[in-house]
Formats: sequence, structure tokens, C-alpha cells
Amino acid sequence: MSCHPQRPGQLPSLQTRRERIDADIADLYLKPPVQQFRILDFDVVEEAAESGYSYGKAELERWPDRRNPVTTVAS
Repeated sequence: MSCHPQRPGQLPSLQTRRERIDADIADLYLKPPVQQFRILDFDVVEEAAESGYSYGKAELERWPDRRNPVTTVAS
């Protein structure tokens, strides 16, 4: 067994795989856009929380539409 860390090129594919697994076991999988916030940037906690809340609220409002898509039949 190798004690070397994963190569950087493998990390995105591992993240994508993890997201697919999470999406398969969850009814609703949310990934808020928080890339602009650094993990130790405590001065923007309120802004980060508001960003996540706004994103989550909008996604929850759209969720029923995605679960039961309305199909129209041409007459």
C-alpha cells in the first residue's frame, strides 16, 4: 500500500464521484456556491451564511417542480 498522497489530477474525479454518491442517496443534494469564501475568513461568516441560506431557499422553492415535472401534450 502506497503512503503517497493522491495525485492532484485525481482529486477532481474523486470529488465528482463523491457528489454522485451523495446525490444518489439524497432526495435533494445542495451544493451552495461558496467558492469565494475562505475557510478561515471569519470576517465574512454572516455573508457566507446569507449566501447559503438564499441559495438553499431558492433551491427548495424549485424542488417540487423538479420532482414532478409537468409534461404538456400537444393536441
